[in-house]
Amino acid sequence: MVDLLTHRPIDLFPGRTEEQVKHWLLHHPSIQTVSRDGSRAYQTAITETSPHIIQVTDRWHILKGLFESAKEEVYHYFPAKRKDPPIIPKSPTSSSKRKSDRKREEREEKHWQRIQQVQLRHEQGESVAGLARAFHLARGTIYHYLTVQTPPSHKRGSPYDSYRSLIHALIQQGKKGDEIEVVCRQSGYQGARSTLNTMIAQERQQLLPPASVIKPSEVFKTLWSMSHPKQPTGEIKEEWEA
Repeated sequence: MVDLLTHRPIDLFPGRTEEQVKHWLLHHPSIQTVSRDGSRAYQTAITETSPHIIQVTDRWHILKGLFESAKEEVYHYFPAKRKDPPIIPKSPTSSSKRKSDRKREEREEKHWQRIQQVQLRHEQGESVAGLARAFHLARGTIYHYLTVQTPPSHKRGSPYDSYRSLIHALIQQGKKGDEIEVVCRQSGYQGARSTLNTMIAQERQQLLPPASVIKPSEVFKTLWSMSHPKQPTGEIKEEWEA
């Protein structure tokens, strides 16, 4: 037991039971304020014996409670390890594709089937001339079909590919969206501004530096130094070094 004004010990309890606290308070009726920890035994004993006494939490436990609350917030906003959500590429379904794309894919599929038929019948012994007559194709086309090993594809190129390096360089020069559009159109770009905005956003994303991870322990140390001049010890030190 310590006097709050003089900070000197005035008594020593043999334990922490309610009976011991009640017995001591009955012999010290002049007590007006008690600074204590979170012990329920102390709280009950003081309330039942001397309800007029003002009970306050001691400074160390106030700081500890503040630290615990801050720790929860820090771990919420600054996780120990940065986790990026997985990027799942979306494959367009047949219903989401444009009609022209679906027709192009159908033509390519039929073309590939015809090439395979030509190759199969040639392997079975049919001559090039006979295949040309059967499929109503020139002999040169038949010879070409016999060399094809992968399905043909005529996917359209994106305008983004041809302007990627230009947009990248303009962003590095600090150019804004309107300035980038002027330069790109002078270079032949004829697409929509919305498409160009998408290109610019993608290039800017690639130029961003990797996100830094703020360690919770660093935040804890900063919060502690703002409220306490000395380095922490004991339980709090173990908490922030964990």
